[in-house]
Amino acid sequence: MIKEYHKANPVKLSKDETAPRTCKNCSNTVIKTTSVPNKLGNQVDERTPLLFWRHQASQLSDLTMNGLKASREYLTDAQIKAIDAFNAMIEDRSEHAVLQRLGHPDARSVEGWEVERLIILLTAIFFQTTPWDRMDVRFAWSDQPSDPGSMGDCTCAGPDQPYAVVRLSASEVRPFRDFRHLSGRAMSRMSTLLHELVHAYVGYYACPCCSSYREDLVQLGGHGRVWQKVARSVERFANDTLGLPIDLCRFEAVVNSWDDMLFWPTEDQVEGWELVW
Repeated sequence: MIKEYHKANPVKLSKDETAPRTCKNCSNTVIKTTSVPNKLGNQVDERTPLLFWRHQASQLSDLTMNGLKASREYLTDAQIKAIDAFNAMIEDRSEHAVLQRLGHPDARSVEGWEVERLIILLTAIFFQTTPWDRMDVRFAWSDQPSDPGSMGDCTCAGPDQPYAVVRLSASEVRPFRDFRHLSGRAMSRMSTLLHELVHAYVGYYACPCCSSYREDLVQLGGHGRVWQKVARSVERFANDTLGLPIDLCRFEAVVNSWDDMLFWPTEDQVEGWELVW
């Protein structure tokens, strides 16, 4: 459909529509990195703290993509520590383990604060967040997310609410195969949680004043090109580095929000999203 659209509308896509542009709110906000040795003796890049609503969206996607290209030996100490803690959660097979209870038919046996601790680990692993970033994500179970076709939703932080709220369905899950001793229900909920955390992350730090903001994030029900890039990096890192078969349902997100296509992507952009159906 992308090919057919551009063949029929060759003049409707310009460089101005696809090139990221900054504004006065974020043009001077630079994310700096410093090369430091990690505990394994390898040089890694540690970044300065991120600022609420002050970064061009594509800068965030580039930052995440570059940060998740490294193998475990070249991650920051904070990432390695978070990965070790997360792996310990995966290996805990007791009936009281958080990830075991996450696979219950009714997941409300997992307390909200327990999921919030898991969120802190996941954002540290995938987005290199630290306490200095001040990213605050609250969690709640829901009988029915706001989108009837979704297993979860995210209310991003804003001026009137300085924290993001992620909600997951307490009972509904997508079909998902078991992974080792984790049930398909647990894997589905973890995938949905990461899907919503990508929304929370880019919604927390991306500059909403930029002319490209709608194309980067707002369109397709919040699954624009920057969301797609970040989510693809999360999937790849989870599968290749953590050995965790995560699926953020990126293709389904496009299909379900097709009528909300404000800016048609180029063929190259869509190929870069690596959507599988």
